[in-house]
Amino acid sequence: MGYSRFMRAKDDKKLPKKNMQDYHLMAEQYRPAKIEYLLIGEAPPPSGVYFYKPMKLPRIREVEKNQSLPATIFNHYFKRLPKNDEVYLSLLGALKQRGIFLVDIIDDPIKVRSRAEGVNPDSIQKIIAGIKTLKARLEQRDIVIPENRMTFLLPRQHYVKDIRAEFPNACRRRWKDFRMNTKACICCANGN
Repeated sequence: MGYSRFMRAKDDKKLPKKNMQDYHLMAEQYRPAKIEYLLIGEAPPPSGVYFYKPMKLPRIREVEKNQSLPATIFNHYFKRLPKNDEVYLSLLGALKQRGIFLVDIIDDPIKVRSRAEGVNPDSIQKIIAGIKTLKARLEQRDIVIPENRMTFLLPRQHYVKDIRAEFPNACRRRWKDFRMNTKACICCANGN
């Protein structure tokens, strides 16, 4: 499938429900034949931005201050950020070759935090409910992987105890810690 299937994130407006992107379809293009390592994020944001859809990353010189999920993942695995769509797509392909795949706790976009209002408690409750049903939803997508090969990437700590209860053997890492650790870590066994 060609790059033309994607729209640049900066051109997106809030998408009405009837035109909501099929996030699973986008992700499946980069799903490894055998998933060696599963990364788990919160949920797609309501802006239409999505990890498996090339986006222009913020131009921040210091990678530790770039709080985007792509910056977190790409810096961790490749020690660099994509400068254009072509590089972004090649890094997605490199993750696929390494057997690394990203899914979300919640499939539908939700706004978890806003600058004006802070963290939305209703969104946190949706994430907590999603944690409890995540195993079944992974099985529905034929994603079967041992918990010790999963890492929950945490932009916030509000539901760590819920992850620990449902996935006691999975890794849990704050985005910044994962982004800045570019050496092989416990979560990246076998050099992934």
